[in-house]
Amino acid sequence: MKCPNPACGAEVPLVRQTWLCKKPKKYVALKVIPNYETKRVEFEVVEAATEKGLGFDPAAGSSRGNSTCRHCGTTIPTKPYIQEQGKAEKIGHQLMAIVCTTLGEQGKTYLIGTAYEKYISDEIVIKNRLQTLVEEIGVSTPDEPVKVWSGVFNAPLYGLDKFEKLFTFRQLLSLMTFVKWVKLVHQEILQQGYEEGLAKAISTYLGIMCDRLTDYNSSISTWHNGRELIGHTFTRQALPMVWDFAEINPIGTGSGNAKGALDWILQFIKQESQEYTKPGILQRSSATSISIESASLDAVITDPPYFDSVPYADLSDFFYVWLKRSIGHLYPEHFSSQLTPKKNEAIMEPSRHGGDKKKAAQFYEEIMHKAFCEANRVLKPNGMMVVVYAHKTTSGWSTLIDSLRRARFTITEAWPLDTEMSSRLRGQNSAALASSIFLSPTGCYPTATRRPSFRRTCFNTRSRCYPVCQWTPDKRTTANRYFIGFLETSS
Repeated sequence: MKCPNPACGAEVPLVRQTWLCKKPKKYVALKVIPNYETKRVEFEVVEAATEKGLGFDPAAGSSRGNSTCRHCGTTIPTKPYIQEQGKAEKIGHQLMAIVCTTLGEQGKTYLIGTAYEKYISDEIVIKNRLQTLVEEIGVSTPDEPVKVWSGVFNAPLYGLDKFEKLFTFRQLLSLMTFVKWVKLVHQEILQQGYEEGLAKAISTYLGIMCDRLTDYNSSISTWHNGRELIGHTFTRQALPMVWDFAEINPIGTGSGNAKGALDWILQFIKQESQEYTKPGILQRSSATSISIESASLDAVITDPPYFDSVPYADLSDFFYVWLKRSIGHLYPEHFSSQLTPKKNEAIMEPSRHGGDKKKAAQFYEEIMHKAFCEANRVLKPNGMMVVVYAHKTTSGWSTLIDSLRRARFTITEAWPLDTEMSSRLRGQNSAALASSIFLSPTGCYPTATRRPSFRRTCFNTRSRCYPVCQWTPDKRTTANRYFIGFLETSS
């Protein structure tokens, strides 16, 4: 981006930090050096045995989007200048470094990006190849809109208002090439005389592989300097603006490549086919109206939406637009809409209720109540249900409990289990949730004439204190005293 100072006009790097590796006795970072002749910045790879030995602070980059010109020192605010430049498509990319591996050796080698820029294909050439590919397969790049949602979907505030803009042209070309061959593989399998069901299944798994690639091959993918590998797009449940991103070689051997994505899928298929001889039945329907006979199931296991924590459908759009292009023709009944349906989504989202938080919470509770009533209907008399839930607030928990109570369930047991990887990027240096509460409601009980009372307590598991809630129901009910999960621990 160009510096707004009329006397300067140099290119300003919006990079947030320049760390490449932070490991004991191996600290590698890029030093930003202004070139006053070219009006650009250059990057130098610096390695030291200690962080102090680098001689500069790699974290001294942009802060919350606000940047400083390395040539004249002008401070450039996010609002309105940087956002306006992004919407005007005046923010570009600059290669900072190249990560390499050496055959037969461990670890990574970092090379200066400027020395290899001449080997990168011209963007105009890539655009032309992409346009030719789009015309050949008859499928456009993902031009569906990205929702603007401050704090959750910040990328559109900087001009990345369509899903195709979340990818570089080079990334789009590689991903659309995968889409082309996934679409063709279904036809090829049928031509070889195999059954339609097998052709559809293989194509579907390959479509999922494409989706895994998009997660590791966008301009929002970050570099994990502690593990020296690429982090995926969704390090948290959001589409933030990322100022320094990592780009993979999708057919290489590094993390996030196509073969790795396929290996994960094959591993799942092998494991499930060996452990279970009876195939499962998958149905897509609303949880409030299940096409299953009453009193026919031994158990219902569900991980319902977490109140207002995650905008599930809006996040799913990122993957939906790519699945629609790779296998949408095989499932027209599931991919007929532009984006995922959201009207009856069970989340507490005030923007869908005129900004009214109370109405949004009531809507969530009502949808959850209907879903739990359906679960009660399809369960056998002695059946059980397991509910996995996590939330930081009492309102999130009380809403869920009220929904269960109204559906005539009795919570008999609860277990706090660590469900998140401590090494995930979202869990690094933050109070991210690390465990979830597994609730076990069983059977039915007469509805209480007054609401149960609550009091806080806690118990310890592996030296961690888990706040919980003791629920003492009305004495006139048939339920006994029991514990229910109240809040999950932080990592």
